[in-house]
Amino acid sequence: MKWILPLRYISLIATASSVAGSVFLFYLGSYKTYSAIIGYFQRILPEEYNHLSHGEVALVTMVEAVDTFLFALVLLILACGIYRIFVICPDPAPDSNTAPHENAPHTASNPWWHISTVTELKALLLEIVIVILAVLFLKSILLEQMTWELLIMPLGALILGTILYLFKKMPH
Repeated sequence: MKWILPLRYISLIATASSVAGSVFLFYLGSYKTYSAIIGYFQRILPEEYNHLSHGEVALVTMVEAVDTFLFALVLLILACGIYRIFVICPDPAPDSNTAPHENAPHTASNPWWHISTVTELKALLLEIVIVILAVLFLKSILLEQMTWELLIMPLGALILGTILYLFKKMPH
């Protein structure tokens, strides 16, 4: 087992990739915010948005920007979680009465950092998928006419929300 433990540092590739993706998405969210503001004040309407007012186009673009920032934050939290689980604290405590690993960062003041299992990372990703589906549904409603096919997104979000609820209720 001692020769396998150093292999945990391979997870640094996932950590670095998540951080790089997060930085890129922060840039993209900033660009979307900038585009929404400039588009509103310069009265620029893309062709696919010509049935919307300038304010509605700005709203759609800002919702997309917030969604992008949210996913950037999730990637950052995911990177921190992977780093914490696999690099800092690769050995979970044998029982809950044992003190945390001495190299583990203090989490009381940083609850967002408190991801200690892969299960928590999966739940976080499932939560963000639900939010992304909700944002895509909102955008679809604003950009297209209401059709029955659009109900697939909220139905999918409902199913995923139910799965997440059951996932969190299961004993780990």
